[in-house]
Amino acid sequence: MKEVVLKLEVPEDLAKELERMKSKEMSLIASSILLERFSRLVKLAKLFEKSKLSKEKAEEFAEKFNERLYKRYEKLYMERFG
Repeated sequence: MKEVVLKLEVPEDLAKELERMKSKEMSLIASSILLERFSRLVKLAKLFEKSKLSKEKAEEFAEKFNERLYKRYEKLYMERFG
C-alpha cells in the first residue's frame, strides 16, 4: 500500500479523542471510511451516467443531499461529543 498523509482540522474534543488512539488504528479507520465513501461516489457517478437528469438538476440534488448529510453527521457528532 502507498502511504498518504492527510491533514485535517477537527474540533478540539475530537482531536483529544484521536490523540488517545494508536496511529495504526487511526490509519485503519481513515482508510475504511475513505474506501467506503469513494465506493459510494463511484456508484453514484455510474447511476448519474445513465440518468436523464440535467446537469443542473443533478447538482441541485447533490447540494440538498450534502446538506442533509451534513446535518445528520453534525447531530450525531453533537450527541456523542456534546
